[in-house]
Parts: sequence; C-alpha cells; structure tokens
Amino acid sequence: MAEAGLYIDGLVLQDGPRALVQGLGLRLRPGELVALVGASGAGKSLSARACLGLLPPGLRHAAGTIEISVNNVVHRLTGGPDDPAALRGLRGRALGWLPQNSRASLNPVWTVGEQLRRALRFAGRDPSPGAVEAQLAEAGLREPARAAAAYPHALSGGMAQRVALALALAGQPPLLLADEPTTGLDSTVQAAVMAGLRARVDAGLGLLFITHDLGLVRAYADRLLILDAGRVVEQAEGDGLDRCESPAAQALLRGLRALDAAPPPTALRPDAPLLLQADGLGCSFGAGPPWRRRVVQAVQDVNLTIHGGETIGLVGESGSGKTTLARLLAGATRPTAGALRRAPGLEPATQLLFQQPEAHLDPDWTVGALLRESLRAARRRGLAVAEPEQFVEEALQRVGLAGKAAAKMGQLSGGERRRVGVARVRALRPRLLLADEPTAGLDAALRAELLRLLTEARAEAGPDAALVLISHDLQLVRAAVGRVLVMLGGRVVEALPTDRLGAGPHHPYTEALLVAAGLRPGQPAALRPPSATGCAHQPSCARATAACAAVPLLRELAPGHRIACHAAAPEPLPSAAPDPLRPQAAT
Repeated sequence: MAEAGLYIDGLVLQDGPRALVQGLGLRLRPGELVALVGASGAGKSLSARACLGLLPPGLRHAAGTIEISVNNVVHRLTGGPDDPAALRGLRGRALGWLPQNSRASLNPVWTVGEQLRRALRFAGRDPSPGAVEAQLAEAGLREPARAAAAYPHALSGGMAQRVALALALAGQPPLLLADEPTTGLDSTVQAAVMAGLRARVDAGLGLLFITHDLGLVRAYADRLLILDAGRVVEQAEGDGLDRCESPAAQALLRGLRALDAAPPPTALRPDAPLLLQADGLGCSFGAGPPWRRRVVQAVQDVNLTIHGGETIGLVGESGSGKTTLARLLAGATRPTAGALRRAPGLEPATQLLFQQPEAHLDPDWTVGALLRESLRAARRRGLAVAEPEQFVEEALQRVGLAGKAAAKMGQLSGGERRRVGVARVRALRPRLLLADEPTAGLDAALRAELLRLLTEARAEAGPDAALVLISHDLQLVRAAVGRVLVMLGGRVVEALPTDRLGAGPHHPYTEALLVAAGLRPGQPAALRPPSATGCAHQPSCARATAACAAVPLLRELAPGHRIACHAAAPEPLPSAAPDPLRPQAAT
C-alpha cells in the first residue's frame, strides 16, 4: 500500500497533438505545503484539475499516472475512462479542490449558508447555523452571519474566494489543491488566510499551493516546483527561490524587479480637463433572504474628481466598496445618494474591465470574434478601423497572444484571458478606463507587462484619457498611479499622492495594509469587522477613543494628503462644500 499522499508520475496532458503538460512528476504528503509556481500558461492549473478528472473539454490525459492514497485506499487515474462513483468519492473527501475562478464554484440560486450546510451534511459533519458560521470565520470572513445569508452575486471577489475556501475545507480532506487561494484578497486578510492554512498543514493537511505570489512562497512553502511549458524545470526548498538558477525562475524574479523599477506616472497637467465629479456619492442595496432583509451601505459619502491624463488607485479590503464605486463611476450601477457629473460624451467612452474575465468574455466566441465585436462598438462612437482583420492580429500580437484568434476562453489560461480583456479595451479606446483587479492571479512578470499594456491603452485613447486601477497589490499600485484612495466601510479614509505611500503618517487602517503587504516593518494584525457606525476602523484600532463613535471628517495633513481620523492633528476641511479629493497638481 502506498504511503498516504498524492503522487504524479510522467503526466502528459494533450490538446489534440499539442502537449500542454509534459512528463510532470510531483509528490505531496500530509503535513507539507508544496508550492507550484511558473508563468501563466505553464500548466499549473491543468495539472491540478487532472488529479480530479476535471480537465476542460478537448484536453486528454495522454500518459502517466496519478495516485491518491488516503485512509489505506488508493485512487488511480491513468487516462482511461474514469469511474464516476470513484471520482465522487475522491472529490471533497480525499482531495479538496479550490478553483481559481471562485465565483464559478458557487451556486447562484442558493445562499452561501445553504451551500455550506449541504457540503457539511455531505461530509457527515454538523450542518447547524453555528457550524456554518464557524466554517466561514475560519476561512477569513469577518462577518460570517452576514455572509451566510448572502447570495453569491452580493459578494465581492475576495469574499467569494473565502467562501469557496470554506466549501473546499468543509469535508476536511487530508489533501487540498488550492489554485490561487489568495487572489482578490487584501494584504491583511491574505496574511490571515495563509496563517490559517499553514496551521492546518502543521496539523497534517497536505496542501498543493498554486500561486504567483512569490512572497507567500518564501514565507509559507516547505518545497517549491517551478513549471515552464508543462515541465518541472527546477525544485527547491520553500525559502530557496532566490537561489534558483533556471531561466523560468529568473524570469519570475525579473518581473518583481520590473515592478519596483517602473517609472513614476506622468505628472498631471495644470490644464487637465475635468472628466467626472462625484459629490456625496452613495449606494445602498438590500441583502439577505426576504424574511431577514436588511440594507447594506456599500458606498457612503464619496467625493471625487477625475481629470484627464491622470491615474488613480483604489485600495482597501474585500467588501470595502471599491468595485461598487467603480460601477457607479462607469454608470453600470445607479447611485442612491449624491450626484455624479460627467464631461459631455464621457459615459459611452467609459469602459469597466471586470475583476473576473469570465464576466465579460463569452465562452462560445473565439478571441477574434470578441475583438471584432469591440471594433463594431468602437465604430458606433466614430472610431473606425480601416483593416479590422489586420487590427485583430496586431492587437493580439501586442498583448502576447499571437495566433490565438481562433481560440475560445476554455483553451486559454487565466492570464491569457486577462490579456484578451486588455486587447478589447484597446480596441474601444475609452476616455475613462476602470480596471478592477486586472492583474489578480498573474505572475510578477505578467503583472508588470499588463501594467504596461494598460498604460499604453490609456495613452492611445488620447492625452485626456484617465485610468482608475482597483487592486489589492500595493506594490503594483505604488508603481502605477499618481494618487491613491484608501476605502473602508464604503468611505474614503485616506487620499494621498503615491510618493507619500509608505512615508507616513497614515490612517491606522492604511498602516495595517502596508504592514501586511511588507511595505512597512511590523507584524500583520488581525482586523475585526468594520463598524457600521462612526469610524469603521474603531473595532481594530489601538488609538480608538470615545470620539470615534462619530464619523471622522477628512483632515489635510499635507498638500493633497487627507485622512479621515479623529487622531489626526490638523483641522478638518470645511464642510460647507464637498471635498473633491482633487490632486494638488490640478488645483
């Protein structure tokens, strides 16, 4: 009988005559965390899906063996017809699975609590409401009761990721395959989730950790394998990444350095036109089942201006209101409070790049058809292209997808789908581009490349085009934008020029984000759920006083740097007129 664990030997996965994974060998035993890293499209996710018999249509297990040994029972996959009953016994109980596209693993017609109750009951565990909430809290959700009552469409991307993690662990599998489990999580929650997973590994869980976050590999992995074009090209101890010598490892490390060395954004012109102004913008919606309906304030009292030629970063924890604010600015969601004024003709020239590529890329269309549709939309705005087919080929070549015009979404990796989204944006040439987590789930080299492509897309749209970048990646934000807005509880709690990010002083919540991201020294702190009244950060703030029961006003610490904190020394800005959070260079 084989020792407990997952054993892959000589795995070959083919798409027609083309081998996508070539001779992969891997072992994973209980009590160890093995990281699988490599560029997007290297075969990481496909290898994990093959272990569960979940290969996409058209791909086949051509050679090699996969053995999963659990509780003295060996499950063996050899590429032949798999027994459906055996696979059902394998998935969830012997081998847990957390897919990269977390939202696709959630049933849209059931509440989160109902889905988790069913998973717990299937695993023979306690399905009571208390057990459901405990499972959600263990996955990093700070308000488990609220999450249990919500439907998947009401969750942010990061919250959906944590719900999927709770579902993957509901059966207490001895082995877990996690494909980008921290994608879409802010740095504080990411640290908490990884600490929880590491504790499970120390207690006996075997975890195959697929990630592009090299910092997490250094901090948590016992061993790492580097994939390149479907082959394992190098193996090392978890903290040995910086000593790896393969070209694939060096390319990943160069990507990190490319972000650090990115040139600062161009300074905003004093005569930059005003594209959009929001005064007291708010958005609320109902949540929960009809018998327990409540109102959620997703965005509250946001004042903001966006000028032509500038780049703005939106950061904050999952559920802080970033995506809702982006949808308000794009006109995809109607505000329930405040006013929003746009420059003439801006609304049809505004484009929202969604957090999940699957949200805007039709799986039945080829890449070429998607781009041609974008060209037709651009033509309606008077942006005609003389040679559409030539434009399609050139656009794909510029985003590194040459020869992929006939491919459909199921044949592309997550990083390739994101690049298709950028190619569509370039065809539309928007004056205002709102990019929601455009680099989530990409390796460092691709993050730097996608940042360059987004910057080029803004420049191609004209000198008066603007870019709003929503991201949990503070390193990326620091390299890409001119000013940053930090959101918590639906409000802007800090607005500052990027060159002051990390220099301080900061709002206590911003400090927590910077520490968790490794941009300031200190130990990441566990944050409590934001308060629904007064300062949202007060439950987690060591400096909280009785004054924090009231909502703090924005106070100006330095030109262009404002903080909403009662502990900030300067006087608040006058409340007679809304504070537009306007960059100092444009005043």
